[in-house]
Amino acid sequence: MRPTKLTISAFGPYAGLTVLELDRLGDRGIYLITGATGAGKTSIFDAITYALYDKPSGEARDDSMLRSKYAAPSTDTFVELEFVYHGKTYTVRRNPEYERPKTRGSGTTKQAARAELRYPDGRIVDKSKKEVTRAVEEIMGIDRNQFLQIAMIAQGDFLRLLLAKTEERKEIFRRIFKTQSFERIQSRLKEDTRRLYSEFSAARTRLQTYAREISCGAEHPKADEASAARKGELPTAKTVALLRELIEEDEETQKGLAVDAERYTKALAEVNAEIGKAEAYQRSREAYEKKRTELPLLEAQYEKAEEQLAAERLKKPEAEALDREIAGIEAEFAQYDLQSALLRERDLLAKRIDAGREQRRQLEEQLRQGEDGLEQCRLRQTELRGAAEECVRLETEAARREGEIARLCGLQSDLSALRALQSAREEALLRYRAEKENARRKVEEYNALYHRFLDAQAGILAAGLEENQPCPVCGALSHPHPAALAVDAPDEGMLKKAKKASEEAEKAAEAASVVCGTADGRVRSAEEALLRLLGAEEVHTVPEGTEEKIAASLAEERAEVSALSRRRAEAEQRRKEGEALERAIPKREAALTAERARLTEAIAALSADLSAREEKEARLSELRGRLKSESRAAAEQKLRLSADRKKALTEALEAATMRFSALEKQLSERKGEISSLEEALKEVCEIDVNAAREKRNGLNARLDAVHAVKEACTSRLFANGRCLENIERTVTESEAIEAHYRWMNALSETANGALGGKEKIMLETYVQMRYFDRILLRANRRFRQMTNGQ
Repeated sequence: MRPTKLTISAFGPYAGLTVLELDRLGDRGIYLITGATGAGKTSIFDAITYALYDKPSGEARDDSMLRSKYAAPSTDTFVELEFVYHGKTYTVRRNPEYERPKTRGSGTTKQAARAELRYPDGRIVDKSKKEVTRAVEEIMGIDRNQFLQIAMIAQGDFLRLLLAKTEERKEIFRRIFKTQSFERIQSRLKEDTRRLYSEFSAARTRLQTYAREISCGAEHPKADEASAARKGELPTAKTVALLRELIEEDEETQKGLAVDAERYTKALAEVNAEIGKAEAYQRSREAYEKKRTELPLLEAQYEKAEEQLAAERLKKPEAEALDREIAGIEAEFAQYDLQSALLRERDLLAKRIDAGREQRRQLEEQLRQGEDGLEQCRLRQTELRGAAEECVRLETEAARREGEIARLCGLQSDLSALRALQSAREEALLRYRAEKENARRKVEEYNALYHRFLDAQAGILAAGLEENQPCPVCGALSHPHPAALAVDAPDEGMLKKAKKASEEAEKAAEAASVVCGTADGRVRSAEEALLRLLGAEEVHTVPEGTEEKIAASLAEERAEVSALSRRRAEAEQRRKEGEALERAIPKREAALTAERARLTEAIAALSADLSAREEKEARLSELRGRLKSESRAAAEQKLRLSADRKKALTEALEAATMRFSALEKQLSERKGEISSLEEALKEVCEIDVNAAREKRNGLNARLDAVHAVKEACTSRLFANGRCLENIERTVTESEAIEAHYRWMNALSETANGALGGKEKIMLETYVQMRYFDRILLRANRRFRQMTNGQ
């Protein structure tokens, strides 16, 4: 990513509109940004990082600190960055949330935070801040933390990249070099290898499960071999051979059993036929005797039914008279219906008359109340005139007070921020003094140790002398008086450790000095800005008691705003009430006119209902004189009694007819059955049933035994056949899975750096190494040019 143009407005220390034409610096080389502490160098980094990721480069700055304290109230705060990535130009623009003057009226309002990203093809993303940030991350392939580590490194943050953990650096390189696909290949190979191994293990387990289903009797010659196969102790090939042998033997046994079963079944059918003939003869004899015994009783019932049918036929004239009576009653039902309708209409009219009288009373009362209410509304309208003008006046005063409150709150916030910066400066100063004292002490310790080390060099050389070996100083082969080694002499390791500690302490002191200077610059900038807002630029520090004065003014303004708010609410309520009355009075007048019209209509309708009720009463008197019964209910009761008698006569005649017909048919059928049984008994001879049954029992026992053996054989055949089929199929599958697993496992171990005897490098790591080697090569070329070959 190469920034080409940066536009900053009312952002950080930049009070106005500032445009940095970075493209004028060229597209190669390194940019250097210099300036005194507090000049705004870090704010340029903040603006670029904020435009890309919605947060500045430092962790100590938040959105509330982005709006420039020096900017005019009407100046908009925003950052716009134009950058080139992979030869394409993108533009991103953001503004934070801040207070700005209202476009209409006085006071301030909040300007909402917004973000916008423009693509090279003209597309624009402006749905939300998060959507724009996500789009920038997709374009550049890195998030804010990674950007700060590799693209724009803030003060003191370079060490974080150098000391990052291996996995963190791998994730950074993955997003930079786009090596996610290699990582996915590694994971996919490992997952497929694990799945194939699981499938292979499952196939071996299924083979053992299928072998446990082998069926073989305990007395069979192969029983021990079958038991070994069920326990998994027999090789798969021998298990298959055993199953085929057992299946072939059971198939031969089944053929012999089928012949025996067919012979016994044929003999059993012949015996059952003889027994059936004997049992049929016995049933016919018993039925013949029973029907001859029942015939006299059936003939007596037939004669009685014939007499009863004749008696019911004599009641036919009574039934005909009842028919005529029923027809006369039914003819009068229409008159009864007319009478009921007239009664209902009369009762309905009575209710309508009562309701009409009540409605007339209510309408007269409503009309009176409406006229009274209209008069009261007109009086109240006169009282509420002038409320609108009072609302406008109070609102203007309240807006002025709220603007002053906003200014005082801003001063309080700036003063709190200044106190926090002063506190941070004191802490940084104490830290610097402590680090400086520690560095001085470490340097003194190292110098003292160094002098002791030099003083002890003679003793150290003497300790290494050997007889007949030349001295490294004088060359003598004899060493009669070697120098003694000091007891507390430091070695070279102790000296290096002390030197390193002193250098680290000096670096810490330098870093603390930089932090202290930065904190002091921030305090001075904040003090200058606050003094300008207070109008006290001729002094250099904030006067004592400023906080109390601001708090007192703020409390006074808030009390005034609260009182104005109450008065404005009361005036607004009166204004709304006046407007409501202005709308309501014409409606009330129209409503009264409508009420008078409804009252006239109600009086006319009541008069019509009274006339209609008198006409219904006259018709009812004339109809009562013509009807025989008092009501339709009495006529219906009389009709039911006649209908019930007619129904009883009809049903009795039908029952007698049906009984006579049934007995007549039954008697005829019984005589025919007796005749048929007499003929059948003449043709059938008697058979020894007991002997035939004993023979049948013996044949059934033999057939059951054959079926039992056959079922056991069939069960074994089914179980062993299914077992053989499953084992042969699983063996084929497991061989194919095993072959696939072997080459897939070798490929996975290669890609995941797990090959035995080889260097443990994963595929993605290897690719990242190659990319990184190319980057190092380019970097070394650049450093060689920068250092003139050094």
